Order: sequence, then structure tokens, then C-alpha cells
Amino acid sequence: MRIAVVAEICNPKSGARAPIELAKALAEKNEVLFYATDSQKDPDTQKDLENHGVKTRLLSQNKTPFIGRWITALNLTYTIKKDQPRLLSTHCMLPFFIGCKLTGLPTVMTYHGTQFNILKEKLIPNSLGSYLITPLDKLLNTIIWLKSALSILSAQKVIAISQYTQQEVKKLYRRHALFIYQGTKLLPATPDDNPQTTSCPLHQPVSTRFDAGQIQWTEQTSKPKAKFTILSVSRFTPYKGFHHLIEIFKQLSLKYGNLKLILAGSLGSKKYLNYLKKISTPDVLFYTNIPDKQLATFYQSCEAYATCDRYLFFGLPIMEAASFGKPSLALNFCAANEIIKHGKTGFIADNLEEFKNYLEQFIQKEEVRKKLGKNAKQFSQKFSWKNTAEEYLQAFKQICLK
Repeated sequence: MRIAVVAEICNPKSGARAPIELAKALAEKNEVLFYATDSQKDPDTQKDLENHGVKTRLLSQNKTPFIGRWITALNLTYTIKKDQPRLLSTHCMLPFFIGCKLTGLPTVMTYHGTQFNILKEKLIPNSLGSYLITPLDKLLNTIIWLKSALSILSAQKVIAISQYTQQEVKKLYRRHALFIYQGTKLLPATPDDNPQTTSCPLHQPVSTRFDAGQIQWTEQTSKPKAKFTILSVSRFTPYKGFHHLIEIFKQLSLKYGNLKLILAGSLGSKKYLNYLKKISTPDVLFYTNIPDKQLATFYQSCEAYATCDRYLFFGLPIMEAASFGKPSLALNFCAANEIIKHGKTGFIADNLEEFKNYLEQFIQKEEVRKKLGKNAKQFSQKFSWKNTAEEYLQAFKQICLK
């Protein structure tokens, strides 16, 4: 089957990774074309797609104010019609989705969840003027709903990324959706994968304080002495809750001392990242826009994974950590209980005090932590992009047979 996968960017950062991995997995048994803008293009990702047999179509992003994205979307329509795929799998914003619909081809939309109150969620903690944002957010919530509804209600089929998002589609838009979990693919790092990092302006350069190669180990070598390392991976934006994690980390550091917190992700808000650095200690390390091999090094070398994300619609980093045998801790938001089995593969906290207590259990109880990590690794094996692609393909065939 000739399948078009339509995304926004050709870059594996944050949520943009999923359509890239899906395209590669689908290409094992199908002819796949990947469409995105050339904005933030990562040449290595494009090469990786092509090495997996995926044909890439990166469109020049029109920068005309107000209408540039729509002009690019019309270019997408023309390009897709020229390529003549059988079906479109969309992972994109409204302009590109409209561009897909204008082709007249069957469209399957992947639903990643709806985030409301976007102004409030982007506020730096303790910011002034939050009372002015509430009425604006109410207006924007209506616009967000309308934009999402246009895509969801006009797609031939909707695929949600979790049971939670499946229920959300039904509740918010009165639309039935399948749910298909995403996969995980990161492989263990090799001893040569030594991450490079930017410096933290408030402390000495991170690279002088941390060498991931110093704390790697294999089954054939004993674990060297190192600080207990907690990892969190996501985009640096307030609703991800890194500030909560840092405050809890600082409290536990006063009690245990030998702790380290690694925060890695794409640069969503420079202002928020600077705020995080301001409230941090030298044992909180920041890494931005690192490649997969270096990210794998962090997963491999940490003791536990933790997140305070409010919009955990699936939580791919949790599953990636699990694939390295690491237990996870999350707040009880969205799909947390689908990707963490409480007491078996990690812990789910109802509030920040519980979060702190569970993180302390990771620190204190090595035997429990390792058992949870072992269970997490077994659990993660159910989540592969090969399985995800096969389920997508079944959904595609149902549409094509109609």
C-alpha cells in the first residue's frame, strides 16, 4: 500500500518523534512517503528515514505573515496529488490537515490529546498578572476546540494514542476513535556515546562536572560508585512541571546528599529554562536538543525516571526508560496509569507530597527499585513500533475496503 505520513517537522524532538518512527515501521511492508516542512529540519533524521525506505517530501515553509502556513498547505495538497498515495496518515496542525483534505484522499488522523488553558500553562511559576489570563484562556479554549473539531469530525478515521485520549475524543467531540499505543526503539548506549552539553550560566560548565561514560556499566562489569541519578526528559515548558521536580529534588538532596537530577529536552521556552536554572543547585544538570545516542546514555546510566507532566497523554519517555529497565514515577494525570503499573513498574502519585515519598523509596530501597525496573522492561516489550505499524495498517485496510 502507498501511504502518506504527514507531519509538521522532520525532527525527532518532543512529540515530533512519533510520526517519524511510524513511517519507518510502516515502510517495512509498504511504500511510505513522509511529508513535513523544512523548518527545523534535522538532516540525520531525513537520512534515517530514507535509509529505511521512506521517501521524504520536505516543503519550503512560506513565511508570509498570517497566510504563510496556508500557502504551504496548498503546496502540500499539490505535492500529495502528484505522488498519488492511497491514504493519508495525519499528525499535523489544522492548515496541513486542510491541505490533506483538499486532496480528496482518505484521511486517518492521529489524536494526541487537546491541551486547553495554554496561556496559564505557559506561565512562569509565581508570575504576576495571571488573573488577566483567565478570560483570554476561555476565548482561546473555544478556538482550540473548534480547530481540533474541524480535523476530528472530518477525518475518515481517528486513532487515539491511549485509552485516555480515546475517552477524551468521545467526551469532547462525540467521535469514536480507535486507540493504538506508540512504540519505543532506543537501544542501549555504547561506551563511546559520551553526551555533550551546554553550560549552565549559574554554575560551572556541566561538562566539567559530569561524564556519562564514567557511570556506565554492563552485566560483565561492576557498577562504579556514583551519585543516585534521576532523569526527566521532555520539552522545557511550564506545564511539564520541571520546577516541581527540582523543588522536591532539593528537599531530598538535603537529606541524602548524594543525588543528581538530569533534565533533558527540547527548548520550548527559553524564559522557563532560565527560571529553572535560577532555582536549581549544581547537582541539577540541563541538556537541550541531544541526539538519540546520547539520550540513550542517560536512560542507561540513571537509576530512575520521574516526571511531573500535567498532560501525559501517552508519555513516550516513560516507556523508553522502561525499555532500559528503569522504574518511573509520575503524577496521576491523563494516561499515567496506562504506561506505569503502580507498584509493579513504578509509582503514580496523587499529589506532590506522595511524589516525594515515592521518589524517596527509589532512593532508599535498591532491591525494590531493581524489581520495578525489571518488571518495567518486560512491560515495555509490548510497546514496539512494529506492533504499532501493524495495527495502523489494519485500520488503513478497513478504510480502503469501504
